Amino acid sequence: MAQHISLKTALLILSVFAVFSIAGTYFALTAGKAGPLVTGFVATGTATVNVSDTVAISLVRSVVSFGNQSLSKSNETSSAGLSNTPLPFTVQNDGNLWTNVTIDATNLFSSSEAANPSYYYRANSSLTGGEASSLNGTCALGGASCANGTGGSYNITWINIPLTGGSSSLIIAGMHYANASDLVAVNINMTVPSVESAGNKTSTVTFTGLAY
Repeated sequence: MAQHISLKTALLILSVFAVFSIAGTYFALTAGKAGPLVTGFVATGTATVNVSDTVAISLVRSVVSFGNQSLSKSNETSSAGLSNTPLPFTVQNDGNLWTNVTIDATNLFSSSEAANPSYYYRANSSLTGGEASSLNGTCALGGASCANGTGGSYNITWINIPLTGGSSSLIIAGMHYANASDLVAVNINMTVPSVESAGNKTSTVTFTGLAY
């Protein structure tokens, strides 16, 4: 007669087998060494990178147009968007260093009396876009605009723009590189000479970034 194993007997056999199986696994993992139960393996590595010093600038606003002007008349840019007043150049620090910026330009007017550098064609720098921390509070170089350390006010000094090919002039000193503080406006002031010939007048303005 065939032997029959009851359900209770089968469950008991399975339970005993499971106990021995778990116990065997434990002793296999812990045999030969003292310590807690091994639950896995951990490995660590190190990633390194060297970021190079970078001096880089760009012009967010690269065109200044004064439109039609009469002889002997003056005009200048303004960040305030005043009527009949163009917006200034906007210089951005794209690098990762405090940066000085110099300026030079080709002649704007054909009259010999207005050849660069002269008061007929001048520049200064100032805040723009609410970025009040764009300039280093300790800078004081060459009369360029820079924070004076008293609440973010600025010393704005007009300079006669030098002729390209000669010595450039400092226009921004200690410009910040953080994204929230990396914009500075460069304003242009021009006066039409009393003997200037009619026609469209164009000047190429060059900005150069240097490590502060």
